[in-house]
Amino acid sequence: MKTALRYLIISFLLVLISCSSDKEPIIYYNKINSNGIQVLDASAENLETSKTEDFIKVGCDYYTESPVEFHRVILIFDKYGNLGFASDVNVSTNSAFGNFAYNSAEHFNFQLEEFDEAKGTVKGNYSGKLYSDPKDLNSDFINLEGSFYLKVFEQSNGEVTRPLLNLKMNNIDWRPTRQLDYQFPYEGTPDGRVTQFVSDDPFKLVIGYLLDNQEQMHSFDNTNTDFFVRLGKYNPVTNQFDYYTTSLGTINITDAGYGPFSGGYLCKGTFSLTATNPIVPFDTITITDGNFNILP
Repeated sequence: MKTALRYLIISFLLVLISCSSDKEPIIYYNKINSNGIQVLDASAENLETSKTEDFIKVGCDYYTESPVEFHRVILIFDKYGNLGFASDVNVSTNSAFGNFAYNSAEHFNFQLEEFDEAKGTVKGNYSGKLYSDPKDLNSDFINLEGSFYLKVFEQSNGEVTRPLLNLKMNNIDWRPTRQLDYQFPYEGTPDGRVTQFVSDDPFKLVIGYLLDNQEQMHSFDNTNTDFFVRLGKYNPVTNQFDYYTTSLGTINITDAGYGPFSGGYLCKGTFSLTATNPIVPFDTITITDGNFNILP
């Protein structure tokens, strides 16, 4: 009797697990090829997926047999299909390769095939070169390709952070995928901060302001060095950014100060400007609806 009862309970539980798996699969598949060799084709053990706000992170471990080496692939992208970061870290040799930092869509193909927020699933594929120096196309590289169809989990701890910047270029949304900060001292002036935002297209936006500033409106053009916004476009010939001439610029600091916990400087504001290509005058970009929230 006990045996029969135990059998019925186990059968019932198996049915429940089966039904649950059909409705909410944890992992579908994950495939990775490195330098043309298939290194992973599985329901991805050692997998990490997470989402914070608009950004999604997919991480997966794999190993090669000859030589025996352990790797970790990481992709960070937004729900609109813009890739911010792709890397292959060789844990065994302590080396890493990443996608080219500027105009990355020209050098590494990423396609977000599906993102279902209701089901919490994400599907995509990728292929291209990853470089030992992500700012040097002449550095060593590996070829990486793969595809995934995974369950993604919402995170509340902010591990996957997005650049807190929104704007329109000629009335089209522009979404940055990377953010780089540095501070600078001007001779005879207070310290300042510059934040650079890049996406997977050729453009870069630079915002500069003085620390300990007041919450007020500032007008700027191409000559200002205290409060400003600049627009640059990547030049593949020089491997540098060519900057547009700025005019009719305004930046409104709406909140600024040192954070109560981190001690870092916080700055929030809005901006607009007109940017003109100094070489091609008819190449004019109007930036509107710009708003930023730069955290320490």
